[in-house]
Amino acid sequence: MAFLFIFLSLLAPVIISLVFLPKIVCILVQSLGQYLRRHSRTRRGLLLTRVANEIKIHEATHTSTKSEDDEWEQIGTTRGNVGTGQETDCEWDGIVGFFHPFWYEVWS
Repeated sequence: MAFLFIFLSLLAPVIISLVFLPKIVCILVQSLGQYLRRHSRTRRGLLLTRVANEIKIHEATHTSTKSEDDEWEQIGTTRGNVGTGQETDCEWDGIVGFFHPFWYEVWS
């Protein structure tokens, strides 16, 4: 009977820690994230305004239609399906993925 009480007294902290530890860790990580977000808000705002200003300056200085490098030729692109020749929308907001040929070897 004494063995059962000792076993339960040792098992109780383990069960309590397994139940409450994930929640405690989640609360700690969330508070750390809020702390970092709060203290870097002004720096982030300054960086965003600086980037916006630099983009405006870059667009103002590079508005010429002449390409910067005359050695490269302008290549015409064909839009649409190659087989039908129908034009499609040239604004494409997708993701272009590149799969390295040796990528498969790493995971096999």
